[in-house]
Amino acid sequence: MFIQFRFKAKVTRVLEDEFGYSPNQFDKQTLAKVCRLAKSESLNEYDAAVIFMVTQLKQIQSRNIVGNEVVPTTASFVKAQIGNLSRLLNSRKLTREIVDHELAGTVGELRTAFS
Repeated sequence: MFIQFRFKAKVTRVLEDEFGYSPNQFDKQTLAKVCRLAKSESLNEYDAAVIFMVTQLKQIQSRNIVGNEVVPTTASFVKAQIGNLSRLLNSRKLTREIVDHELAGTVGELRTAFS
C-alpha cells in the first residue's frame, strides 16, 4: 500500500511539473487505476503520467465537442497538453515500452481532433 501511495505521489508530481496539471477529486479513481496498471507493467512515473493525460484528453475529446466545434478554453488546454506529450515523447524520461505502444499515433489523433 505504501509503495502504491509513493508511486502515485511521484506520478502526481510529474503531472504538476511536466503538464501543469494537478489532479482533483474527480481524477482520483482514474489516477489510482493508471498507477496500478503502470506498476503492474513495470512502467515509471513518467509513463503513468502520460497514460493518465492521454486518458484525460480522450475523455475531453468525447465530451466537449459541441456541434462539431471544440469549446475554445478546452481546445487551448488540449493543445498545450498535446505539446507536453510530444515533448515527453522526445525526451528520455519514458520507458521504451510506452514509446513503442503507439503513443505517437494517439497524440497525432488527438492533435487532429482538436486542430
